[in-house]
Amino acid sequence: MNTQRILLAMGLLIVLTSLSVLAYTPQDCTGPDCRPSQPILPREVEPPLVFLHVLAPAVADASQPVTYQICVENRSSADAHFVVVKNAIPKNARMEKTDPPATVVGNEIQWSLGTLAAGQRQCLLMVLRPTSADRLENCLRVHYEHGLCTTTRLTGKPAIEEPPSETAPQPPQLQMSITGPAKVFIQSQMRYQLQLSNLGEGEAKNLQVVMTVPPEAAFEQASEGGVYLAESRQVRWSLDNLASRKNRPLEVTLKASQVGQALVKAEAQATGSQTQAEFRTEIVGGSGLHMNIREDRDPLFVGESSRFVITVRNTGLTAVTQLRLSALVPDEFKPTRARSETGDVALEPPRPNPQLFEFKPFTLEPGTEKRLLIDVEAVKAGFARFRVEMQADQLTAGRVLWEQATNVVFDLTE
Repeated sequence: MNTQRILLAMGLLIVLTSLSVLAYTPQDCTGPDCRPSQPILPREVEPPLVFLHVLAPAVADASQPVTYQICVENRSSADAHFVVVKNAIPKNARMEKTDPPATVVGNEIQWSLGTLAAGQRQCLLMVLRPTSADRLENCLRVHYEHGLCTTTRLTGKPAIEEPPSETAPQPPQLQMSITGPAKVFIQSQMRYQLQLSNLGEGEAKNLQVVMTVPPEAAFEQASEGGVYLAESRQVRWSLDNLASRKNRPLEVTLKASQVGQALVKAEAQATGSQTQAEFRTEIVGGSGLHMNIREDRDPLFVGESSRFVITVRNTGLTAVTQLRLSALVPDEFKPTRARSETGDVALEPPRPNPQLFEFKPFTLEPGTEKRLLIDVEAVKAGFARFRVEMQADQLTAGRVLWEQATNVVFDLTE
């Protein structure tokens, strides 16, 4: 019995000794500011979860722009750093607009969003213009980084005094975007905004920016410091150093000089970094159509003949294509003949309505006119309305209607 008590007492002593060792916090310093050292605990970082949401139409008209609504969302409790959204431009489309402005690198659209905090959401807008009727397949990607920072309190002095090492200079990181009009008429002004940013930790030194003027446009002016070199068709800026996390806006004004796709390209260089961007503007022709209807006599007596002359003139700078005219002769007249003055505009086959005349589509060059003649005979008294409808590729709002009123009366002198 005594032996069992002795063994039980020894076991309790061992347990209490172990507990005291675990609870003991060694003191490694003295004084009022001395704090017990804390136990070393493992720390883990929760990787952020960044999701992409894209709203795009399932079916769209190939002649109209297609709008994409893109949202980037961090659904975690950890921050996502250096977030970049990338979108490769499809082969059968071109970029028309982005909001906020994106950078175009080669054939890829890029948004640099910086740090996306936990629970943060940011939405983007992108508009693409189809260049063919093929299926429009568009893909987006998101890239980001994450990490963990820790702090350790040091006490005492280091055992070996190391000489301070020189800090390596941090490089700059240039980024540039171009915004401007997606579509303009010929002879119109085109203003382009260049946004230059330094996203790196180092200063961008010896900063040079070059923008190439496309052959479809003429240079007018540039923001302060921009010099135009006519031989190379380039606008050049030699700028002050650009500090870290700073922006520098530039502006160029061009004039649309010929119809086509004007591709504006720009490149920025500094010591240790370079970037480039581009923007495309569609230049369309401006055409002006004027039409006049004139009759030989007004008023006209029943039984008399007359002629309606339809004159259509192009006062614009580009040709009017697929121009179609149709004339509806009122019932007060009997049409006897319809033709163009020079015989170069043919009539469509006769319709069931003998009062309706339709001319086949033709092209009207700038500064030229066509005269179409319709001969009639007055058969009934009344207030007659001679109607002409016109349509063309350039009349995007639809058909245009003209009317010419004529009085047909009886000859009471007979």
